[in-house]
Amino acid sequence: MTSPTGPPIRKHFAAKLPFFYGWLMVPVAVVATAVTGVGQTYGISVFNPSLLDSLGISFTALSGAYLVGTLLASLPQPLIGALMDRLGIRSTMLGVVLLLGLACIFFCQGKFFADPVSGILLFAFVRSGGIIPPGW
Repeated sequence: MTSPTGPPIRKHFAAKLPFFYGWLMVPVAVVATAVTGVGQTYGISVFNPSLLDSLGISFTALSGAYLVGTLLASLPQPLIGALMDRLGIRSTMLGVVLLLGLACIFFCQGKFFADPVSGILLFAFVRSGGIIPPGW
């Protein structure tokens, strides 16, 4: 039988540790944040000069596509939060990280930035994996 704080096995494991179990979660959270950092603003902005040069667009157009992509990426966040409640954080984060990896593969294919709409959708795809889901 499980409880809101997890199965009894996890409680038993946490009780046997000589330190607070939360300190074990700190490095896990740091790794999860680092992995999803590719989809964060600081991860994407590194590529701004390359994107501007290769696409031949203005910084305003790139920023606008990024803004709209970010807004679109925020829409499925309540669904991701519900998945966390239903499936658990580990399973949901695994799915999010796998989708982020797929988005990165698409991102390095320049052909997906053929028009503004595809650029916006690609930013949305990358950003949806980089926005830390609610409840994290």
